[in-house]
Amino acid sequence: MLALAMLSACATATPYQPNIAVQPGRPVPGGFSEQRIEPERYRVSFAGNSLTSRETVESYLLYRAAELTQAQGFDWFTIADRRSPDRPEGTRLCPDRPLL
Repeated sequence: MLALAMLSACATATPYQPNIAVQPGRPVPGGFSEQRIEPERYRVSFAGNSLTSRETVESYLLYRAAELTQAQGFDWFTIADRRSPDRPEGTRLCPDRPLL
């Protein structure tokens, strides 16, 4: 029973964190990453585990987009393309600047 309790304590959703290689002391792999594709345009991704809900992933993506927007000195952002494993064709929205 104790072993089961210890295993369940280790099973947690992916937290909001940069997606870097698994390191000692980092209990959960995954997290956000971004790639600059134009001077004012980024591709933001989040890798979550099976315990991370879609709602949480979407919130983390929006939060990271907002952080990047502020870091670049802008007040707002627009989602230009939205893709997920269950919607690989994506959803196009009207592009304004800056695009994330």
